[in-house]
Amino acid sequence: MSSLFRYLLVGVGLMAASALLAACGGGGEELGLDEYFQRLEDVKEEADARGAALEEGGSLESAGHVEAFQEYFDEFEAIYEGVVNGVKDIDPPSEARNAHDEFVVALEEAQKALREFADRVGEAESFSDLEALIGAVAEPGFEAALEGVEDACRELQEVADENDIEIDLECEEEA
Repeated sequence: MSSLFRYLLVGVGLMAASALLAACGGGGEELGLDEYFQRLEDVKEEADARGAALEEGGSLESAGHVEAFQEYFDEFEAIYEGVVNGVKDIDPPSEARNAHDEFVVALEEAQKALREFADRVGEAESFSDLEALIGAVAEPGFEAALEGVEDACRELQEVADENDIEIDLECEEEA
């Protein structure tokens, strides 16, 4: 069971980390590429801190009961929802607009898959129910959502690379 929980956390965590990279922005005038990607880096650091705080708050593996798992996952879903809203609010520079817009669409698809999964987690009555749900992470819809986020992340990384901006968005490599 421990490896199944880790798979869930890694997959969803990667999705969230990628999403949090773009959660910063807003403001009246268009950002320059350097500033846009610097803000992404700042948000990545914030995402790391928020993820660490969530992990310190409780361990899924040591929780011992379904309610603790559900509370943990509810908090994760709330963080991700805030990320998606933050990404939608960013006004990227024109050079990154297409990649950014594709990222937003991918994040929304992943959010939908995550929300469906969270609803199923909320209905679980036992750890055996939760174990069965963990296998659902490998369902084609969920996998496709994760791949969409990673593809969009790589497109943003390509924009940075093509413009000699030194940043590592930590996108997953193509399989």
